[in-house]
Amino acid sequence: MALATVDEVARGWRPLDTDERADAELLLAAAEAWIRDPSRRPDILDVDPIAKRVVIEVVRTALAPPADFTGHTSYSDGMGPFAQGGTVPTPAGQLVFTAAHADLLGIAAQASPVWYFGDSVRRP
Repeated sequence: MALATVDEVARGWRPLDTDERADAELLLAAAEAWIRDPSRRPDILDVDPIAKRVVIEVVRTALAPPADFTGHTSYSDGMGPFAQGGTVPTPAGQLVFTAAHADLLGIAAQASPVWYFGDSVRRP
């Protein structure tokens, strides 16, 4: 069982067309593989609500922005004295796990120190 489904990614966000649904399937599998890598959290349960939320957030961010913004990293729009603009959070298709995501999942953001002083008996 997967951590999240395409329908869960789309629910409450925006409808996904056929191509976006196919991309979402691949992104979901890749996000789950990243989390369950042996160096991270291979023990995470399929029903973990935090992992589900993180996967959904990461996949939504990675999905291509609306067609108007494809290939752009920022946008602006103006009409008369009114203007709005912003920055697309990540280039389309890239899975970006932030330090906050790692913290939510219980994954160390930095490697723990390891040392050995030449003792004849090594202790973990």
